[in-house]
Amino acid sequence: MYLAARCSACGGAIQLVGDVSKRAASEEMPLRQIFDDVCRSTGVGSEDVPIASVDSLMYKRRRIALRTRTVVTQQLPAADSFS
Repeated sequence: MYLAARCSACGGAIQLVGDVSKRAASEEMPLRQIFDDVCRSTGVGSEDVPIASVDSLMYKRRRIALRTRTVVTQQLPAADSFS
């Protein structure tokens, strides 16, 4: 409840959290760089949402996405089996 009330007061903080977690899962950039880029694009400052509050979320989303990509890659047949 506290986070929701605080986020509604600071405008685009919820959008920032969603954007950084999506980009962390899909891009290989350092997490700090993703956070800085999204802060610039949404206009939400790091004083409104500190990186420490979303860092673990970003890391978790990236770890899950990498694990999913690894499993899918391992399940694909080898390219030479099609010839």
